Amino acid sequence: MISLFFCKFFVEIADTGNISSAAEKMVYSQSALSHAINRAEQELGFKLFKRTKHGVALTEESKALLPLARQIVLNIDKMNEEISSIQRLKTGHIKIGTFVSVSMHFLPKLLKSFAMNYPGITIEIIEGSKKDMQRLLADNSIDIAFTSLAPNDPVDQIALFDDPIVAVFPKNTDIQIDENNRFIMQNLNQYNFIAPIMDNSIDLDIECAINQSNLHLISAHVSSLDYISIMSMIRSGLGVSLLPKLITFDFMDSLTIMHTAPQFYRTIGMEINSTKDVSFTILEFIQYVKSYTINFFMSDYEQYGFILRCDPDNEKREKDQKRK
Repeated sequence: MISLFFCKFFVEIADTGNISSAAEKMVYSQSALSHAINRAEQELGFKLFKRTKHGVALTEESKALLPLARQIVLNIDKMNEEISSIQRLKTGHIKIGTFVSVSMHFLPKLLKSFAMNYPGITIEIIEGSKKDMQRLLADNSIDIAFTSLAPNDPVDQIALFDDPIVAVFPKNTDIQIDENNRFIMQNLNQYNFIAPIMDNSIDLDIECAINQSNLHLISAHVSSLDYISIMSMIRSGLGVSLLPKLITFDFMDSLTIMHTAPQFYRTIGMEINSTKDVSFTILEFIQYVKSYTINFFMSDYEQYGFILRCDPDNEKREKDQKRK
């Protein structure tokens, strides 16, 4: 009754919410896919989808089938990747979840280098918030999340580097600094603060810096979940903010960006669903990311206050073991 084709089209339609989009992605005609749905529903004895004004949605009965069908598709994909790895073809597909700052200033050179070495592996990128990454990992919609690490995250973590939290001001703002040319965090109380809002609350890494500094900030009455928008607002004189330094590089000429005293960081790394078997392709990618961070990324960014969190000695040990 149940076939791999059924599982694939069921998962694809559930993800897209649209039969024609699913048919196009599966290189199948819409009419043929509609007939396949009808046949499956007749065999099963219940409806799989219900019509909505935006497309189709799962019925209550079919919602129970989706995790099982998704796992079957994932297992088949994993088996195909393992077969390819045995044949040394290095083929596969990797779904990455990431922050905007990481996709702008960390991933481009990494993925370009990776593609040159592994031309048979394709990469799909999904951007979102910390909570988005956790949700996508939990339901196996992505393989790896590049995100800000927290000790209580229920996933496997691989730390890569510490990204400084910096104070960001309009150009030519009169700023009091200490003897090390750093902005004193306590003085942030004097400015209108633009809050970086993520998931309806202030960004966790920024909130941690504010709380540890015992700040009582003056609201600028504007906030945004988009760091680029916040920097544009700052440039227009609406206020100041605390932001991860990784996102500020394209604005260095138009804003004043200061390291702080004390200095706070967010740790950027990879998170992987610990309940899911990791394929050969994913393991290869993880090792490549660690090597890239140690040998290339830090050579460009260490001068800006970034701190390496990968273990260079462990990286060398892993390389030696591979040679053996």
